[in-house]
Amino acid sequence: MITIEQNSVREIINKKFTEKKQRNSSYSIRAFSKKLDLNSGALSQIMRGKRRISKDFAEKIIEKLDLSVEEKADFLDPFLTQENIEQKSNIPYTEINTSPFLPEEMWVLFAILNLCKVKNFPLTPENISLAIGVSEEISKAVLDKVSSQELLTKDQNGHCRRSSSKIQTTDNIQSNHMQRCHEINCDLAKSKLSSTDYKNRDFTSMTFAINPKRINEAKSIIRKFQDELSVFLESDDPTDVYKLNVQLFPLFESSNKLRPYE
Repeated sequence: MITIEQNSVREIINKKFTEKKQRNSSYSIRAFSKKLDLNSGALSQIMRGKRRISKDFAEKIIEKLDLSVEEKADFLDPFLTQENIEQKSNIPYTEINTSPFLPEEMWVLFAILNLCKVKNFPLTPENISLAIGVSEEISKAVLDKVSSQELLTKDQNGHCRRSSSKIQTTDNIQSNHMQRCHEINCDLAKSKLSSTDYKNRDFTSMTFAINPKRINEAKSIIRKFQDELSVFLESDDPTDVYKLNVQLFPLFESSNKLRPYE
């Protein structure tokens, strides 16, 4: 489970202590902890980011901190985000029929399904084309297929909404179609490596020796992480659409024949 950092909690507590210290130079951590009904040692750890607090405790001390409405929202945000992750990560996926879509259309399909979440984004072929850099012809073709598959619905105001909050393709099945889709995703990632500022992307890799008997369990961990990360990143009103690629593949397999020591 992703654990949300409580940076805003620590910053607000430190800010309130500093404000009191500025008004009274003799004001101490001990006095502050007494106001919050908290052990001074525990409070010191919280203020240094060495200790977390629970939502119940946060709600107990929030009124004692004399916070503004905006500060209260920032103070409780980590706990609300954590709850969203725990609640939404268990929602089941809806598997879609990918056969109407060409491999090169699949990433456009999922881009469209997420562009509809962006506030005030009119979901038209022209806007899709401008947003993700494909032709209007491709945008229209994929949008028509999305509509025919009933993957989008319209609310009473005429705004497009996803028919299911969590959508996936087939998983753990050998498929030439999906293999080509993954190749295209890798090509997309490669193009973004040079065209996107490093501040707006993250490319990392890791190499390790493993026990291949744990691969299936590793796949489950990766999928759970993806679910939780998507809930975390979508917790506020989304303005951009991102793609996450995760690759786990062998560099050496023990089934390969090795030359013996001579």
